Amino acid sequence: AKDKQVKIWDVVGKRVIYSYLAPSNEYGEITNAKSFDDYTILALTEVESATGNSRKRNGPPVWKYIIKFKDNQGNTLKEFNQHREPITDIAVANNRAYMATSSMDKTIRLWDLEKKKHITNIVLKDRARGVAINKSGHILAGIEGDDRIKLYQIKNSFDPTLKSSTTASAQSVTNSSTPWYKKAYAIVVGINHYKRLSLPRLSNAVNDARSVASLLRAKGFSVIELYNENATKDRILDALKKIKQVASPSDASLFYFAGHGDGVSGHNGVREGYILPFDFDSDLNSPNTDVMYYDKSAISISSLVMYSRDTKAKHIGVILDSCFSGLAMQSKYATKSLASASAKDLDTIEYDTKTRSVRIKATPTTATANNSQTINIFKDLLSKKSINILTAGDDQPVSDGSNHSPFTQAFLKALELKNKGYVRFTTLAEYIKQYVENRTNKRQKPQYKNESLDGGDFIFKI
Repeated sequence: AKDKQVKIWDVVGKRVIYSYLAPSNEYGEITNAKSFDDYTILALTEVESATGNSRKRNGPPVWKYIIKFKDNQGNTLKEFNQHREPITDIAVANNRAYMATSSMDKTIRLWDLEKKKHITNIVLKDRARGVAINKSGHILAGIEGDDRIKLYQIKNSFDPTLKSSTTASAQSVTNSSTPWYKKAYAIVVGINHYKRLSLPRLSNAVNDARSVASLLRAKGFSVIELYNENATKDRILDALKKIKQVASPSDASLFYFAGHGDGVSGHNGVREGYILPFDFDSDLNSPNTDVMYYDKSAISISSLVMYSRDTKAKHIGVILDSCFSGLAMQSKYATKSLASASAKDLDTIEYDTKTRSVRIKATPTTATANNSQTINIFKDLLSKKSINILTAGDDQPVSDGSNHSPFTQAFLKALELKNKGYVRFTTLAEYIKQYVENRTNKRQKPQYKNESLDGGDFIFKI
């Protein structure tokens, strides 16, 4: 409001949760406030004090046009302040990768929300009156002056992080690749809270997913990220379709999900596992035993495996950190699990007696007498198609953890190792299985299947 206050209201309780007062000076005022999921963005106009002994500089007051992110308790999370005239509008990409702001200074500015820094400017010929971003984050619309709308394409569909630019076109970074694959793609989904309020809120699913996405991107993957309200059934399936459209036989693709899962026993005793998207529409406290009912708003693990297989990518990984995800092992699209005998002694699992913990010993990349033989074995693995499925547990609930779930913590620890080597998905899965069982005293038992008819395997660089 023009009284320089932003108030956050509890609509049900009809009370003010939090009230923010802009700086008390002649000029300061709040021009815009928007709420995005779990925090509010304030666009503020502030000025340095220039009175009495506290005068900071000679001359007229200095205007500052500031965007502040505050949580619902009023704590400042982020702050951006490079606009030179009042801010007219704010838009945030659904995957929270970047924000766009328009201003009377004739610019639309893009900001990296994860790294908390300015990305690029789009320079207009007239004042920028408004800005919007489409649901996928690929199209940005800006209002120039009073009668012109301009559209800009964010060209990189998997990672909206942009190069610095002073032109009126948003530039994209080139998709990275891994040494063993021409390109590697990943879909990462994390859901803490659901549209249906009766579903218990999770503490770490989004944090787990964001950490996995960041790690995979550092490993050369192009990543599609879907969190909370953006992780609907339609958007998850759309992401799978995108991978199908772009993946080639020399590529790899990975699907990671952290959120609620459920297992349903049909009338004939058939057990089916499901991952639950944000818009799942059933009450877990009073479950519906009709499998067809679940199919309306959930994604069966059998279907997920089928969709993941329906791509030209040579190697495919499915990683599910959810309850009852072990039912993936019963998928009708699963095949007999085989491993390459020639590759069994490459990367291994070791037990550290001092720390009483397991660790991965990766296949080194340094030149040795056996290096050419090792490369030939890896090439043999890469030449054969495989789909690898790794789940947090069997047909059982799994732990959400305190910071990361034990399952995702094991995944992160394994791939964060900096010993310059390679590890097969098979070895990674065995490490995670032992790690989680040790951490949970075998209350949680991860499951793994390498669905390769001819001995192929997914390979990670660590």
